[in-house]
This record gives sequence, structure tokens and C-alpha cells, in this order.
Amino acid sequence: MEACETFPGRLPIIFQGQLINQFKRVDPSTDQTSNAGAISFLRSWQKIVHAYMECDLTYTSDKIIALSGVAEEFQSISNDVYLAGLWKNCFFIEQFLWSVMHNKQVNGQPSARPSFYRAPSWSWLSIDAKLSFPLIFEPSFVEIQEANVELVNDNNPTGQVKQGTVSIRGQLKRTNFQKKASKRSDFYIYDEGNNRMGLMTVNFDEAAIKPTQAFCMPVRFCWDDTLEGLILLPTGEKYMEFKRLGHFKSDDFETHEKLARGRNEDKVNFTIV
Repeated sequence: MEACETFPGRLPIIFQGQLINQFKRVDPSTDQTSNAGAISFLRSWQKIVHAYMECDLTYTSDKIIALSGVAEEFQSISNDVYLAGLWKNCFFIEQFLWSVMHNKQVNGQPSARPSFYRAPSWSWLSIDAKLSFPLIFEPSFVEIQEANVELVNDNNPTGQVKQGTVSIRGQLKRTNFQKKASKRSDFYIYDEGNNRMGLMTVNFDEAAIKPTQAFCMPVRFCWDDTLEGLILLPTGEKYMEFKRLGHFKSDDFETHEKLARGRNEDKVNFTIV
């Protein structure tokens, strides 16, 4: 097959050759509970997601529908639970660490969430943008207590969703942001008393939304010296309920000390929708 309705001209290169052959050779008996098996599974999934994100669908509401069939195949292979583009039992919190590239969509338009509900903010399906996914899977210091989605059709677990919620126990730091003049994505961060806490690189999900105040949720250290996490904002609808605004990284030691120090003692319970 060289073309289909989603890609009427030609299948993306990523669907041709080696990846297609790898997908055909996926062994349903593979132990997805092992780290190596889980990482291999996720990387194959991410390659396919990248290909879907590269197609400029006429109706952005079709994104979940377009991916549903492939997700169903992956689900049958892994016996995992599919939650709006993410896999519940396979480095779940690490899958939250996707980021938007250059605040752009595939067609060059600014990255944006659609005017209608498509997916929870923690899912990459909630945004129209070019995306980057985590390449390594290191232990996190965030505890997932519960995660679920409400489906439009209960008989289609990989289909459209009405809502999704993740209950988390982790750290939250109220943070003020000040743009660093020399770098487009670098921000100095300050606490509520306007004391500087450090420096981080922030990729906000939507090009038009760059708040001066939000909450930082540190998730993990990768490569031993880079702190990575999410930028969150209260929804204003429920107590300790947040939505995702973006992703951050920092290799600044001062930031590590202020955001991640005491990460076991300072945890609170909250939800992301």
C-alpha cells in the first residue's frame, strides 16, 4: 500500500520500509513489562504518532479517528490501556513529557488547541502542533494515583473521548516567568516573593498563550543533570485542578535546588485535566 485516505498522495517515509516491517513483526508475546520491551513498544508508537502529526487533516477532529485503528492494533499486542494517545502501564508519566516545537503546526500556523474538546490537556492529541517526544525513560518522582478517560463510545476504547483526568501526587511550585532577552525560549523564574529561583527553557503548548505566572511540576532528572517537568495553570473550576500549558527543562543547579529539593517531603495531591 503506497497511499490511503489520510495520505492521498503517498504514505510518509516513516510508514515505508523498515518501520512497516517492524510493525508487522511485533510479537504479541513480547514482555511489555520489561524496561527494554516497554521502551521498544513506546518508540514504535511514537514513530507512528509523528507520521500522523505530519499530515495536515482537513478536519482536526479526525486526528483521534485517524489513529484509532493503529492504536487498536497496539492495544491488542500489549494488552495495555489506551488513554487518549498514551499508554497507561508503560512509562505513563514520562509520556506526559512531549513538547511543542517552535510553536508551529505542520502547515506553519501557530500551535493551538482546537475550539472544541478533543482530548485532555496532558495528551498530545489536545494540541495542533509539531511535537517532540522523550527519547529516554528515566524514573520520575511523581506518583500517578489514578488515570482515566470518559469515552464517547464505550465500545471503542481507542476512539473519541469526552474528558480525561489524571490524579497525581507530586510537587507544585508557583512560579513567575521573565523572558531572557537573548534566548527565545529561556525564562528566569521567581517565587511569590520575587526571589529568583533559576533559569529554564520553556516550550509553551500554544503560541498565543505565554503566562507570566503559573505552576511548575518537576517530573524527573534525565541524563543525571537536566530537570524536566510541566507548566500547569489552575482551571478555576475545582480545587487543585490544573490544565497543562507547556513543558520545561533546566540544567541550572539553582533551579534544581529550588524546584526539586525535598521532592519527597513537599508532595501534594492534585489533578490535571
